[in-house]
This record gives sequence, C-alpha cells and structure tokens, in this order.
Amino acid sequence: MLVASLRDVIGRQSSEIEILQNKLKKASEEGDQVFIVNSSFDHRRYTFLSLQLVTLRQQVASLSAELKGSEDKQKELEKEQEDLLVLLDEISSKRRRDKAALREAGLAVSEDEGDDDEGAE
Repeated sequence: MLVASLRDVIGRQSSEIEILQNKLKKASEEGDQVFIVNSSFDHRRYTFLSLQLVTLRQQVASLSAELKGSEDKQKELEKEQEDLLVLLDEISSKRRRDKAALREAGLAVSEDEGDDDEGAE
C-alpha cells in the first residue's frame, strides 16, 4: 500500500512536471515570438528613421546650396547697386561741372529742382 501510494504521488508529480514543462515551452515560444515581433519592429523603426535622416540631410544640403546661391546673388546686387551709386555721383559731378562751365561762358543755364544739391556740396 505504501508503495502504491508513493507511485500515485510520483505519477501526479510527473504529470504536474509535464504540464509545467509544456507551459514553460509554450511561454518560451511566445517569448520568442514577442522578441521576433519587437526585433522586427525595431528594425522597421530603425529603417524608417534612417530613411528620414537621409531625407533630412538631403534637404539640409539643398537648402544650404540655395542659401549660398541667394547670398551670392545678394552680394552681386549690392555691388551692382554700389556701382550705380558711384556712377550717379560721377554723372552728378560732371553735370555740375558742365553747368558751371556754361555759366562761365555766359550761357543761360536752367535751374532744375535737382540743383538745390549744388549749394549743399
């Protein structure tokens, strides 16, 4: 009887061990699947972020080139404006000299609105 009772206990414990091993195996497989899903997600997220980084770098390069082009164009326009101001000053000076020469020659010279600047200079 004692032997039969011990055999029953051993049988139940064997069944419990088998059940627990199956649960452990199932949990391990699910854990592997979760890891695979997470790994896949991380890989997809990494790929997405990498592509986004490449796109942003291309945009930065494009905008930097556009900015440089705009700055160069602005410098050219500023130089052209400065050249035009110098030319205007030279023409104004020549005009004043020519008017003065005409006055010295005794010729009539019209008094334009722009002649107000002569007295200031």
